[in-house]
Amino acid sequence: EQCCEHGVYGNLWAYRTNIDVTSDVVVFDTYELMEAEGHIRTAQLFSVLSWVWSQACVSRVTQQFLRLFIDEGHLIFGGGTDKISVVAAAYVNMIQKRIRKYHGGLMFATQQLNDTLAEGVRRYGESLITSSTYKFFLGTNATDLKLLKEIMDFTLTIEALIGSRFKRGDCLLCAGNEKAQIHIEALQFEVDLFNTDLRSAA
Repeated sequence: EQCCEHGVYGNLWAYRTNIDVTSDVVVFDTYELMEAEGHIRTAQLFSVLSWVWSQACVSRVTQQFLRLFIDEGHLIFGGGTDKISVVAAAYVNMIQKRIRKYHGGLMFATQQLNDTLAEGVRRYGESLITSSTYKFFLGTNATDLKLLKEIMDFTLTIEALIGSRFKRGDCLLCAGNEKAQIHIEALQFEVDLFNTDLRSAA
């Protein structure tokens, strides 16, 4: 009943979409979903992922490169607290494994590894991290660092860098077996694109 036309979430599923799917760049703003119940939020994110994968299948035929960016990815994994989040996590993991064969790429970002590597979804989160071609690790807290140590071959020096020494803009780049500490700063054209004052940001 909640998802029917006159239900609480009828505006999500009871009508045709108004998204311009022909645009070169399609952004799904999920801000308002954050106030929804966990299973509703995850189900809607899963619907978005299903559409994205359908576009990947098309790009395999057209040979038009498709780049998928998932920010705050832990929201999809949902801490493995319900069946829908487990299915959605498995779906993201499937996309990550196969998208390169479909003329595409995936960038996944999260600030909460504890949700991405929670018990119910750990195998998907771990696979997502360890099988990525390039990994960028910014400064993190002790809880997330402990989780990283369980799946990554970090030396004590690297652990110290990620755990406390990294400043804004510092990160560890991992590419295969190679690791390098790098610093990232916003370029002027990027500052202009975001239309905000990032002069002091990295």
